[in-house]
Amino acid sequence: METDRATNLTDRAIKSFKPKTSAYDKKDKQVPGLRMRVLPSGQKTFVLLARYPGPNPHPTRRALGSYGELTLEETRAKANARRVLIKRGVDPAAEERRQRFEQGRRQENTFAAIANAYFAEVLPKQRRGAHVKRDIIKVFIDEAGWGARPIHEITALDVRGVIRRYAEQGKLFHTYNLLSYLRRVFNWAIEQQCYGIETSPCGSAKARHPYWPQASAYPRAERYGTSGRVACRWQYALSVWAAVPPANATRPAAHRSNRDALGRGRPGCQDMDHPSRAHEGWRRACGAAAG
Repeated sequence: METDRATNLTDRAIKSFKPKTSAYDKKDKQVPGLRMRVLPSGQKTFVLLARYPGPNPHPTRRALGSYGELTLEETRAKANARRVLIKRGVDPAAEERRQRFEQGRRQENTFAAIANAYFAEVLPKQRRGAHVKRDIIKVFIDEAGWGARPIHEITALDVRGVIRRYAEQGKLFHTYNLLSYLRRVFNWAIEQQCYGIETSPCGSAKARHPYWPQASAYPRAERYGTSGRVACRWQYALSVWAAVPPANATRPAAHRSNRDALGRGRPGCQDMDHPSRAHEGWRRACGAAAG
C-alpha cells in the first residue's frame, strides 16, 4: 500500500487524487493521524489512524466518513474529538454507541409516557387524582400537543405560553392549579433519575395568585395600614379579574382557615398578603363591590 508524505488536505487537492491499482492514503498536516484513503474503485474516505484502547496495541484505521458526506472542517473536528477520547482511555466507538443509546432512550421518554407513569404511581393516592389527570391530559397533552415530545425538550418558554394563555382568559384559579400539577409531574420525573431530565422548566414559572396581589404592588407605606384601607386594597385585587364576583360569592375551600380574623399577628398590622387572613378581605371586597 502506498502512503505519501503529509500534505495540506483541501477540496481542490482531494478532487485531484486519482484511484490506483491499490488503495493509498494521503496524510493531513493539520490533524495527526487523519488521512484520506483512496480506494481502487475511486471511493474516498476519511480515516483516523491511532492506537485505540483495547487488546490490540497496534495502530488501526477507523473510518470517519466518506468525502462528500463530511466537510473537511467537520472531519477535522470529529478526528480531534476522537483523539481526546483516546487520550482519556475511552474507545470512541463505545462512546458513540452509548450516546446513540442515550439519545434513543430520551426519544422514548415522551411527556405522555412519563405522565402516564405518574398517573399510575402517584394519583391513585390522591383524593382529586382523577381531576388532576383530566386537566393534564386536556391542557398539556391534547391542547398544547406535548404528548409525543421528549420531556427534556419542553422548555420554560413552552410552559409560560400555556400558563399565560389561560391567565389571559381570566381563568386564574385554573391557571394556578395547572402550574402546580405540571410542576409535580416534572419534579417526580427528576426524582426517578431514569428519564434523562435533570431540571424542571417550571422552576421559575409563577402564576399570579387570584386572591391577593403581590405586596410590591403597593407603595411601602400602603402595604400595612388601617382597616379602612383593606376594602380598597381588596377591590384592587379583584380588579385583576375580568369581572368582580357577586356579593354572595363564597371564599374557596382551599383558603378556609381558623385564623380568619384580621389583626392577628403583629399588633396594628393588616397583612393582607398572608393567606390565613384572606377570607375576611374577600368578604369586605365583595360587600364593597355590591354596595
